[in-house]
Amino acid sequence: MRLESFFLHSLGHLGWGIYLLIFLAMILEGDMVLFTAIFLAESHFLKLRFLIPILFLGALTGDILWFTLGGYLENKSAFIRHWFGKITGPINRRLAQRPSLVIFVSKFTYGLNRATLMRAGLIS
Repeated sequence: MRLESFFLHSLGHLGWGIYLLIFLAMILEGDMVLFTAIFLAESHFLKLRFLIPILFLGALTGDILWFTLGGYLENKSAFIRHWFGKITGPINRRLAQRPSLVIFVSKFTYGLNRATLMRAGLIS
């Protein structure tokens, strides 16, 4: 049995649980899950009419949770705030000047979105 067949066969056994798995995966890693899920829908392994709202809600929930985590870190400890501030330092000035633009651009820049959302939550 080929690996692709095993993977797709395993997905078939999840039933509706695959949509829950996609929702949770969108919270943690949106881009890779989005492209994989759309590919599986195009291959007729998933139903697009159910997938689109799941992808949208997963992305929205993820953004809200990452923003909230940044605000939580603000209140947690000065050590975390200090080191997280050093890591995301280059974002600070731009985020203070044009927050909407920075968040919009970071949404389409791989690897920058989560840090930007957490930093926005940290300074808000």
